[in-house]
Amino acid sequence: MSKAKQAAYAATPAAQSGSSASFAQGFVLGQLTLALILIFLIKFFIFGEPPSADSRAATRAALRRQRTLSHASSLRRRSFSDPRLRKRSSAAVLAPRNISGGAVLTTDKILEKTYYNVDGHQPESLDWFNVLIAQTISQLRADALEGDAVLTSLTNALNGGHRPQFIDEIKVTEISLGEEFPIFSNCRVIPVDENGQPVKQMPGKKGTNRGG
Repeated sequence: MSKAKQAAYAATPAAQSGSSASFAQGFVLGQLTLALILIFLIKFFIFGEPPSADSRAATRAALRRQRTLSHASSLRRRSFSDPRLRKRSSAAVLAPRNISGGAVLTTDKILEKTYYNVDGHQPESLDWFNVLIAQTISQLRADALEGDAVLTSLTNALNGGHRPQFIDEIKVTEISLGEEFPIFSNCRVIPVDENGQPVKQMPGKKGTNRGG
């Protein structure tokens, strides 16, 4: 056997062993990566502490404010693109109209008669309103859960209509209507036109805070 053939035969086992070592290293590295990902998910999504009620309320308030600003921005762009809306002024929107022989009060008149000063009135906490809404929602939840009314209605709704043959009868045995309530805060009256844009204070009398 020539020396070239002997060298080729000797190189073949070395190449196979190098390939096996590379495969083993890649396999071990992949398993370690997968284990780290699973540990991260279990730690932060299963055993992680839930956010507090205050942080959840702040997050919901920020989302509501963002949606309001986005809606106002879209209305502003639409009003700028439509010349018919651009011609309308806030004074025209708030001008009193005669309906069935009577005049509709403007926003300024309403604020004046209710002693509400838009410029100086402090934001309302609405704590009493939050309690009232929470009591109402709690009572509605209790009425819905009484006598398994919700379970029966939901079971009938899921089994009603045409159901595929491979799906057996569905029976709802438990349902949770939640334990949280909406929180309203930092509320104040801001006059806006029909496009949702704040209206500047018109000349004339402003609403004033009623003294004691």
